[in-house]
Amino acid sequence: MLILGAIFNCLDPILTITAGLSVRDPFLTPMDKKDVAEAAKAQFSHDYSDHLALVRAYDGWKDAEIDLAGQEYCWTNFLSV
Repeated sequence: MLILGAIFNCLDPILTITAGLSVRDPFLTPMDKKDVAEAAKAQFSHDYSDHLALVRAYDGWKDAEIDLAGQEYCWTNFLSV
């Protein structure tokens, strides 16, 4: 996967996916807010794969970190800090 990512010039998202697969799921689903948490995850996936949702969530977090709002971004989008 990493080699093909380098060949097809899409290494950054492939690295994000690879790193995401090596840890537990970053999307949180509290029992009392299950519907809201699933809707938050769905906004990242756009009916595609969980891998692309992970890339979009990470990219959003990186943008939020520029404004020092990464923790709030995670809280709002039901992501593990």
